[in-house]
Amino acid sequence: FATLASQASTSIDIALFDFDRPSVRDALLAAKARGVGVRVVGDDEDALNPSYAPFYQSMTGAGITVVNDTSSSLMHNKFAVFDDAVTWTGSANFSNNAFVRNGENVVVITSTVVAQIYGAEFDEMVGGKFHGAKSDNTAHSATVAGSPVEVAFAPTDGVEARMIAALASADSSIRVAMFTFTSAPLAQALIAAYARGVAVEVLLDGTADGSQFSQRDPLCAAGVTVRVENWAPKLH
Repeated sequence: FATLASQASTSIDIALFDFDRPSVRDALLAAKARGVGVRVVGDDEDALNPSYAPFYQSMTGAGITVVNDTSSSLMHNKFAVFDDAVTWTGSANFSNNAFVRNGENVVVITSTVVAQIYGAEFDEMVGGKFHGAKSDNTAHSATVAGSPVEVAFAPTDGVEARMIAALASADSSIRVAMFTFTSAPLAQALIAAYARGVAVEVLLDGTADGSQFSQRDPLCAAGVTVRVENWAPKLH
C-alpha cells in the first residue's frame, strides 16, 4: 500500500473500517503533504473506537476530507483508488491485525475502467450516501489483461444473487475461504454444486463458524468438505 500511495500524483480515495496501521497513516499524510488529493470514507462507530480514533483524527487534523456513515449499519468497504487508475481491494482492513496476523487477501487491479467503477461508488459515499441510500449506478463488468472481471457492491447491487449465479456456473471446482458464512442461499448453491459433481471445499474461521446462523452444519450434513482453522488470528 505504501508503495502505491508514494507513487500517486493526483488522488487517493480510500474507504476503510478498522484503521491502526501506521504505515498506511503515514503514506496518506505524506501524499497529502506533497499535494495529492486524499479523501477518506469510514464507519462512524469504528472511528470512535479508542484503537482507531487517533488514526481517523490524524486524517482530519491534516486537512484530509473524512466522511463517516451515520447509521448502525457498517461501512465495511476496504478499498483504495490511486490516480483513478489503480485499485486496491480485498478483505484486509488497514490495520495491524490484517497486515501481519490474519489470513487476508488483497487484489491490486491496474485498470481505469475498474478504478472508475470503484470511484463512482466512493463518490456516492463521500457525498453522504451510504448503505441503502446508494444507487446501483456503476458498471458491473470490465476486462483486465484479457480476462473478464465483475464488480458489485452491497447492499444495492444484488451481490448474493450474482454470487449464486457464479457458483451455479462452476463445473469442476469451488474453493471457499470465509470468515463469517451465514447465507443459507449461498450454502444451498454450494450444496447443489456438490450434488452435481463439483469438487467443493470450504475453509472457515474458528471464531465465527460456531454462530447459530453459521452454515457449517448444513454444508457438512450434505457431504461438503469443510475445514475450520484453529489458530489465534482470524481467517478473514
